[in-house]
Amino acid sequence: MKRFLETVSENSCNISSSSSSSSSSSSSSSSSSSSSRSKSSSSSSSSSFSSSNSSSSCSSISIVVVAVVVVVLVVVVVVVVVLTLVLIVVAVVVVVVVVVVVVVVVVLVVVVIVVVLKIVVVVIVVVVVVLVVVVAVVLVY
Repeated sequence: MKRFLETVSENSCNISSSSSSSSSSSSSSSSSSSSSRSKSSSSSSSSSFSSSNSSSSCSSISIVVVAVVVVVLVVVVVVVVVLTLVLIVVAVVVVVVVVVVVVVVVVLVVVVIVVVLKIVVVVIVVVVVVLVVVVAVVLVY
């Protein structure tokens, strides 16, 4: 990441310095119609202005690049944290739903077993009563 920032800053500064050198050469060619003394002074003032302009442009571009990278990193971290929290909430909800379903199934199975056992007990009692009545009738006759 640091190397990327350095490369972007160097490229930006190279672009700025090449544009400033072209502007200084154009200003020196435009001042060639004047006398040689005024030409050299205007060229030197123009080149000093363009070099200071270039360095301030480089520093401002570097600050902008660093700010953009910091903002992007903060957004990425926030998105990752939010997605992690969402996944944790979803996992908790899934676990709660599974536990509730398991409890409901167990309760239903117990209820079914109790109902079946009651039915079996009633059937056994009815069969015993019928057998006792049949045996009593047979013994009486």
